[in-house]
Amino acid sequence: MNKKIYIITTTILVLLVLAVTVEVIGKWYIVHMRKKCDRPKFRFNSYRVYEHIPGYTETGEDGVVRIAINGQGFRRSSETVKEKTKNTFRVFLMGGSAGHGVSSPPPFKIYHVRQNETIDSFLEVKLQEKYPNKKIEVINACVTGYQVFQHTHYLLSEILNYSPDAVIFFDGANDHYKPWLNYDYYEDFPYQFWKKHLQEPSLSGLKNYFVLMLSGHSSFFRGWYAYILEQDAANRKTFIVSDDVEKMVKAYRTSSPRGYLRSVNANIQILKANKIKSILCLQPMFALRSRDSISPEEENVLKLLGFNPVVKGLYPYVASDLSGLARENKVDFIDANLFFAKPENIKKHLFTDYCHLTPEGNRVVAEAMFPMVDKMCAELKY
Repeated sequence: MNKKIYIITTTILVLLVLAVTVEVIGKWYIVHMRKKCDRPKFRFNSYRVYEHIPGYTETGEDGVVRIAINGQGFRRSSETVKEKTKNTFRVFLMGGSAGHGVSSPPPFKIYHVRQNETIDSFLEVKLQEKYPNKKIEVINACVTGYQVFQHTHYLLSEILNYSPDAVIFFDGANDHYKPWLNYDYYEDFPYQFWKKHLQEPSLSGLKNYFVLMLSGHSSFFRGWYAYILEQDAANRKTFIVSDDVEKMVKAYRTSSPRGYLRSVNANIQILKANKIKSILCLQPMFALRSRDSISPEEENVLKLLGFNPVVKGLYPYVASDLSGLARENKVDFIDANLFFAKPENIKKHLFTDYCHLTPEGNRVVAEAMFPMVDKMCAELKY
């Protein structure tokens, strides 16, 4: 009997030690290897597929908060009240990961963009300095992975309720360079992990639900869940599939009018109907930098990626389509690539990878946006 108790006790202790060891390794991997918070940042959203978890914070090893999501789900240290005071000029920045302020995972070097180093932060400070008697709010509503059609749902379900004076759309990598003849802009959206499990329930779905449930309490399961989501998204991605530029341009011409261009136009019309100004900003891409203009730090990006010929081939069409759409609707358009090519920005470290930006890159984008936003602020009648 004593031997049986000994075996059971030993087995339990071994399992406990194993569980603790796995948990410690999981936390170490997420925090030190992936440089991420060991708590989930996203949750399901009925309209936008996923959203930020309100109140999420990510703190660096130095104890300083790197990322803060406020109670309304925006990347902002202060809360955002829906009732705007009379003397407030409120702008929303909408986009994906580059606008939000993150970098790609390894093999790229991981960079952390702090709260005061994002596009919206630089723009807000510059506007506030010029208009000290007004309350300036440039609110970061960008979410990693978001495409233009998700902005549409975000506008209708939430953003309009905050009475913005203007909305800046900062997009490019997630939408505009997906030339694929059979590409369905909505159906082929990569982050649809739960769709199959909900439409076709299975034991595999139960396993993944169990992993999801524990991911909020365990670093190991948090890492596991992040891994399976990333693998699923990677398997669905339909970015550039050929080095044949002519073929990709032809595919772009077919897919873009029924894809992102339709959504961009829809967003402009929604804002117009609500008397809100729009600015379209084409996100800069590393592939559009010249070989002589990159910084020593960007040499590693060049070694990993090279200068993708398809992005270069598609760029004139993307820029022309967006600027044409802006002209038709009488809204402002900015091509950030043109500002990155200015002499004063040559050899500056602006990119961390193929599209994500350093704090200096964010500052350059904010400088590019400033004249248009400044004019809107000056013309606003309270």
